[in-house]
Amino acid sequence: MSSGFTQKSPSARARGAAGSFGKVFSRALGCDTGPETVVVVTGSAGKTTATRLLAHLLGDPPGIGCCSFGNEPSDVIQQFRRQSFRSRAVVAEATEYPHGSLDAVAAALRPDVAVLTIAGLDHYTGFRDRDAVAVEMSRLAKALPAGGVAIVNGDDLAIMAATSDITARRVVFGAAASSDYRLIDATCRPIGRLTLAVGHGAD
Repeated sequence: MSSGFTQKSPSARARGAAGSFGKVFSRALGCDTGPETVVVVTGSAGKTTATRLLAHLLGDPPGIGCCSFGNEPSDVIQQFRRQSFRSRAVVAEATEYPHGSLDAVAAALRPDVAVLTIAGLDHYTGFRDRDAVAVEMSRLAKALPAGGVAIVNGDDLAIMAATSDITARRVVFGAAASSDYRLIDATCRPIGRLTLAVGHGAD
């Protein structure tokens, strides 16, 4: 016997999150009352580390907002609501699962910069392969304005293929010699300190 209740699909829930909060922030940001720069980090791994490190490098509070406690659309948008009006920049992490989640986050936050870390199989039941995960992640990069910047993992061929046609500027990081910012050396000492040597261009 039917209860008369129909459960929303994950993508419908994601669109609902954008509908409930996105309109508010779109109007707010359109009036230049939001942060000057919004960075959104997505990927199958490294989201929280990258988000918190970027926030620290940009200057930490009070001028920098960091949204890294929960990465589903409703979590991200609520955190953004609390921090956007007191921060000159906001860095947020967002999950690519379920389908449509990044659309909701992009509609609400209007990011200037997207960071794509790595496409994995942590959501295998939803995407089935890494290529599909990368395509879903690329939705964030494709939502950037013409003057936006997508920072992508050049060692992840699936991500490189999925972002090959974006209109925003693409900046590539990785170990490959063709990367814009390339890893030259990585050393982890017994005390746990990680040291990286990074080259840019001809450096």
